[in-house]
This record gives sequence, C-alpha cells and structure tokens, in this order.
Amino acid sequence: MKIARQFTGGIAPIRRKRVPEGCLNRPSPRACEKWSTAAARIRKGIDADPGVHATDAGFWKTAKVVMPVPKEIVTMRLDADLLRWFRRERGYQTRINAILRAYMQAQFSKSPLLAQDAGNGAPGLKTLLL
Repeated sequence: MKIARQFTGGIAPIRRKRVPEGCLNRPSPRACEKWSTAAARIRKGIDADPGVHATDAGFWKTAKVVMPVPKEIVTMRLDADLLRWFRRERGYQTRINAILRAYMQAQFSKSPLLAQDAGNGAPGLKTLLL
C-alpha cells in the first residue's frame, strides 16, 4: 500500500478504487459497461466471420516472415481540393499510397513489358514488388 503525506504533515494511505477485470482501469461504471458491450460486440463479429480460425502448428510451419518495404520521403504537388479531400480522415498518406499501388498493379495487367525483366540484368517492376 502506498503512503502519501497530507497537508497536516500526517501520513494517510492512498486508497484506490477497485475496477472490475477487463475494464482497463476506466474511471466510471458506465464507461466500464460501454467497454464491456463493445468487447462483446467485437467478439460476436469475430465468431460470426467464417474466415477466422485458430492457427495450428501446420500454419506456423509454412508461415513466412515478410519484412515491410521502407517508405521513401517525396515531395509532390497536388491540387488543393484533392489534398483537402484526402485529409478529411486520418491515414490519408496511406490511402494515397494504396490508390497509387492499385493503379500500378492495374497497369501490369495491361502491359506485360512492365512485368518483364528489362534485359539489362535489372529486374522488372513486378519482380521488385513481389
């Protein structure tokens, strides 16, 4: 038990409220109830998803570690209204990156030259991205 000095110079124990388990130290019972309800809703959604299943030893035997490709910092000029539209939500740079990647991948299906090696020993774009 922690001890704290009062203004009178005396010593009094610090009393902490007991928080029900799973409430993540939320201060009020109402907040705890909201978190419990949200957790139950999330669990129900996970249980209802047919694509969700527990992993077993076989999964981990064939699992691969994929290191993320580092991002490069670039400066580019965009129309102000376009940038405002993207910035309405968090993660706008990630969304711009995803849109550009989808466009690039769509181009691979149109032009096989982009996917092939250039013939000069350097890998093609598709090889670099896989």
